[in-house]
Amino acid sequence: MKISIIGAGKMGTAIIKGLINNGQNPKQILVKTGHYENALNLRQSLGITAVQALSDLATSDIYILATPATLITKTLSELSNINQQNAPIISVAAGVSFDEMLAIYPNAPLLRCIPNTPVAINQGMTSFSTSSHLSDNQKTLAINLLNQLGHTIEVPEDKLGIAGTIAGCSPAFIDVFIEALSDAAVTNGLDRALSYEIITEMMKGSAALAAESKIHPGILKDDVTSPGGDTIKGVVALEKNNFRFAVIDAINTILQD
Repeated sequence: MKISIIGAGKMGTAIIKGLINNGQNPKQILVKTGHYENALNLRQSLGITAVQALSDLATSDIYILATPATLITKTLSELSNINQQNAPIISVAAGVSFDEMLAIYPNAPLLRCIPNTPVAINQGMTSFSTSSHLSDNQKTLAINLLNQLGHTIEVPEDKLGIAGTIAGCSPAFIDVFIEALSDAAVTNGLDRALSYEIITEMMKGSAALAAESKIHPGILKDDVTSPGGDTIKGVVALEKNNFRFAVIDAINTILQD
């Protein structure tokens, strides 16, 4: 399968890495970037095929648009003239609706998605919505490709913003939490590298337990908060410092912009 990726910033590059990790032939991944030198650097480091013009992508089986949102409509306008096989188009640009894209490229076989950076190691969480112009075969092709990058879930387009925000922005919150836990560990005498290993493994295990057990997180919390114990004291300290509100306020602030 010939996969064309237009735009190779952080997200585009993460997608490329995830596809290659999953066994895709790098030479069958065609990459067009704003500056050809960036595509050449990716060719050297990852073995992809670098192209200079969108017209070089005319016979692709699927397109992934990973350009900034401000360039999506311009790119779609050009794609409408070269998409010879009516191949499905996956847009990873947040905030550019189907209506806006279809106004530029009517009847385009579009899928919108918001992945997160763990797609680079095939552990991504990608929310997606499909347009009415996407056939069943095209949808299957697009979803199968996204499934190579981790977990996928379909949501209505009007819920894509919140679903994508939770999955796409929260990794930064988790990173801040990891760093804070490590700072606390180092303050109390634990080696920095050792603290990071303990914290990341703890997080992986906790997430896996929640995912596999389907037990309400409040119950999982109760299971480790013994009366008068250390854990409940820590939970109370988090509540005292508005931990939950801080998380909710962060998401609300993002969605208000």
